[in-house]
Amino acid sequence: MKRLGMDIGTSTIKVAVLEDQVIKYKNIRKHYGKILPVLKEMLEEACAPRERMAMCVTGSNAQAVLGAEDEIPYLGYIPAVAEGVRYQVPEAGSIIEIGSQGARFITNLEKQAPEFAVNEHCAGGTGSFFEDQMSRLGLKIEDYSSLVEQAQSVPRLSGRCAGRCAVFAKTDIIHRQQEGVSTPDILLGLCYALVRNYKATIVKNLPVKKPVVFCGGVTCNAGVIRAIRDVFGLSEEELIVPEFARYEAALGAALKASGSFTLRQLNDSLDRTLTTHHTVGTLPKLELRPGTSLAEPNATEIIPESGCALGIDIGSTSTDLVLVGADGELVDFQYPGTAVGTRL
Repeated sequence: MKRLGMDIGTSTIKVAVLEDQVIKYKNIRKHYGKILPVLKEMLEEACAPRERMAMCVTGSNAQAVLGAEDEIPYLGYIPAVAEGVRYQVPEAGSIIEIGSQGARFITNLEKQAPEFAVNEHCAGGTGSFFEDQMSRLGLKIEDYSSLVEQAQSVPRLSGRCAGRCAVFAKTDIIHRQQEGVSTPDILLGLCYALVRNYKATIVKNLPVKKPVVFCGGVTCNAGVIRAIRDVFGLSEEELIVPEFARYEAALGAALKASGSFTLRQLNDSLDRTLTTHHTVGTLPKLELRPGTSLAEPNATEIIPESGCALGIDIGSTSTDLVLVGADGELVDFQYPGTAVGTRL
């Protein structure tokens, strides 16, 4: 009987099918919050309608699949990752796992109960962190690795920018831009900041057993792989990125799958779950109040004889300039982006 594993994550769904310990099918897809409809489409691709399969589910959103009767077996995410990595790299000693919203470190894999540490499901220090910063720079996340390959140096960025709160990264990026640091160098610096923070706040004093396996969605980022090797002092042989690095939890779930289900049974269970547990109300759409104007404010553009006052607000991304007359009338205003060599 085939074994099907489902990893229902924060932003993606991964499905893996094993037969005789061989991967027969794998797929990954973003769900954009529509977990059950996307999962049903993926299962129709993975399963024949009448074929019976053992199944198991894991991931941060696994509850979306587990019905009221808990018909489908569930496996915790840490055990799923450990099992999936052991399947791919039997000699693994430790695991660095970084996903879109979570980061984990698992070590002493030779033991029945490995040690582990996780972050607190903050976007800082995860894949979402990189997506956020690329968006700020007006770049596509798919281009991160190619841009990092152009880097000539590793600028030092605040450690807090890549872990305690991603909001701090905006200020650090602007400051480095003002100093003339190239975008590829900044992106590589972010990778190093994230990995240093990961080591300091998650790994801490846990033993780093070699070889180390790097898995999760961030394995697509070549800059992070480079930073891990450097920060942890690992050689090419000591840091392994397996072929199916993004499917580690789904593979682990498949290895622990049990029961006997058909696609029709699973769809019926998902439909019941959707009906009884996932009816979500909607909020009214946002609307502008009557009389609200989005036009620029009126300015006289004439400096009064009595003079005027200049107000300056220099922020991390914009510099706001306002001229106001003695009577409070708006004389002029500017809202340029903060950049190197900005002149008032």
